[in-house]
Amino acid sequence: MKKLLCVLAIAGMAPSAMGAVFWASARGVDALPPHQIHSFDMNGVLMNSIDQVAGAQSSAWGYRDGAYDGNLMYFGWENGLASHNADGSGGTQIFFGGAPGGVGTWRALAFDPTGDGGNGSFWVASFASNLIEVDMSGSLLNSFASVASLYGLAFDDSDGNLFGHDTDGAVVKISTADGSLMAGGWSSGFPNLEAQGGLSGYSELGGNLAAVSQGAPDELGVYDSSSGILVGGPWDMEGQTGTNGHLGIAVVPGPGALALLGLGALVSRRRRRR
Repeated sequence: MKKLLCVLAIAGMAPSAMGAVFWASARGVDALPPHQIHSFDMNGVLMNSIDQVAGAQSSAWGYRDGAYDGNLMYFGWENGLASHNADGSGGTQIFFGGAPGGVGTWRALAFDPTGDGGNGSFWVASFASNLIEVDMSGSLLNSFASVASLYGLAFDDSDGNLFGHDTDGAVVKISTADGSLMAGGWSSGFPNLEAQGGLSGYSELGGNLAAVSQGAPDELGVYDSSSGILVGGPWDMEGQTGTNGHLGIAVVPGPGALALLGLGALVSRRRRRR
């Protein structure tokens, strides 16, 4: 059964009021370790840089896309999945080896709070691989045939489906019920894009998506998910970090957004039956 997650929107809340922090994964300068995650503020200004876990340092690229579950950030690569605290500390490898179902690299990544009967799950894909869902221990729950070349994924909490970052930076909408394409996508708004990068939900209240553009330079931007219009950036990450290997993104909402959710958001969930 198709799941539905309905969130009460707070009218008139500007994205800049949320105070989100954008964590972008990137390989090291000159493609050499240490690979890091870099935090950027609401104006796209670099705030901090933290090393990726040891298991990712032997990768040529390190972490790919990221996700956030309200407590921890997650980033995947070809040999595992790692978690970090919301401030970037406490990096720990939690899954070892490639993603199941023939996917391999934990590339496009989204956390689904309603997955696995409400226990939470991850949606994962690697370019034109199958789109899979795994539980919080990494075991395969669902697998759907590819409908896009996915580098980034983000959970859409307005309807329980997914946004995906496809070829040439196009954003597509994908059903979590059967993996099919849905209405609601748009073309890239990045002027310097060469390849799609990561994608991550911006906040439950704002309905926005942070996206990485792999280009010249690598850029970070924020889409209004209801219109497909860039409402933040694009910001040059490459000029601030000194590397051209920015790949994935995880967004940590600011305390204002989390407080409003706790006080005013009414959530009604209809979960899929397994």
